Amino acid sequence: MTKVFIKPIPRDTASKVSEFKNDTSKIKMNKTKIGRNTYDGLQALYNSGTGRLSTGLDEYVENPYNNEDSNYPPEFEKVVKGKDKILRQHLLEIKHQKPINFYSPMAPRKEDHKVPEHKMPFFHTFSFKLKDGATVLDLNKPDDEIAYYIALASSKIANSWKDYANYKFPRATHFISLEGEDESLKFERSKQIDKAKGFLTSEDLTEEWVIKFAKYLELSKGTVTYKVAYNLLSEFIEKSKTGKKDSVEKFIFLYKEFQTAPGKEKITAAALLEDLIYYRIIGVRQGTYTWFNKNMVIGNRREEAIDFLIDPNKQPEQEELTNELKIKMKF
Repeated sequence: MTKVFIKPIPRDTASKVSEFKNDTSKIKMNKTKIGRNTYDGLQALYNSGTGRLSTGLDEYVENPYNNEDSNYPPEFEKVVKGKDKILRQHLLEIKHQKPINFYSPMAPRKEDHKVPEHKMPFFHTFSFKLKDGATVLDLNKPDDEIAYYIALASSKIANSWKDYANYKFPRATHFISLEGEDESLKFERSKQIDKAKGFLTSEDLTEEWVIKFAKYLELSKGTVTYKVAYNLLSEFIEKSKTGKKDSVEKFIFLYKEFQTAPGKEKITAAALLEDLIYYRIIGVRQGTYTWFNKNMVIGNRREEAIDFLIDPNKQPEQEELTNELKIKMKF
């Protein structure tokens, strides 16, 4: 592994700069800013839990210098000789021909502002520019290698697209992509999309259920035709190609729920709820679902409102709501 890519999380922008494509390849560049010299800075940040900077170099790794023929500066003898593992910090100091503790994670102190910049600890001044688009790190270059480990330690940079998709880095603005990884990600995503499209066209998903699916996913409300609902679901699945990481997973999960009786009941209730909202029989304000005619709260979350429409003990209320809906739909 000699090259690593740090890429921005694809996001829609008001200026549509996220849709800009390369002139030759016509591939989206996932830009987030307008301008040639726009970039984000990557630097080791303070960790309140450790009281140190998060450099990513505090991990113990196999010691390649633990033999008699090893060549390293004498000052490293105490931390290297006879050790099975050593700090990555010391490993890189030797590799990059730096003095011991050159890559110290020591946090800045109040008195540091009196120290000339060229005498400050390395991480107090080190900042690596991330381009607006993919940034290529050449791990054969010391600064690029240091930037890579800072990125791994940052909460703003997911260790992989998969980690971001699995919500392991909720604050991430970028993700790390290894050489050759893009094709694998594209392959897996394409497989998921094709699988979802197969479910959408399956015989058991009748026109009625396609419409209910669209309403469950809050893509439509009220009177909607099968063709409109189908197109909305198809577009929803396709969004996975442009960074909407969870759309295809949501559809596949919903289809699996559809295979069970409780799942069918829940989907039907959710579709009914969307219609009740559309025809202003139920109102939603700050997450609370209220039945207007009764001035009754049927749920403080969508799930609670759906449960209300399923609860066998609420059958009289459910029938009354359904009758209200039939009357509203006539006008």
